[in-house]
Amino acid sequence: LVTNALQPDFNYRETVSVWFRQLFLFRPDAGLMTDVPLSFKIHITAGLLIFALWPFTRLVHVWSVPLNYIGRRYILYRKHRKI
Repeated sequence: LVTNALQPDFNYRETVSVWFRQLFLFRPDAGLMTDVPLSFKIHITAGLLIFALWPFTRLVHVWSVPLNYIGRRYILYRKHRKI
């Protein structure tokens, strides 16, 4: 919304949308992204970064459908006392 308000003359459907569809076909044309405003490039980079980091976070549990994960108790870690 902010980018469209600040740059109303830029049509992302002709560049970013085409590049994104080609990304799924494993044939992305980098030339489509040369004239894209910086705000779009940052947005795309942030989105790709989230997908790259996803497997290394707790978000990976969304794929295993952990229904008991929502209501389970927290795990408490305590130091072992010397007897």
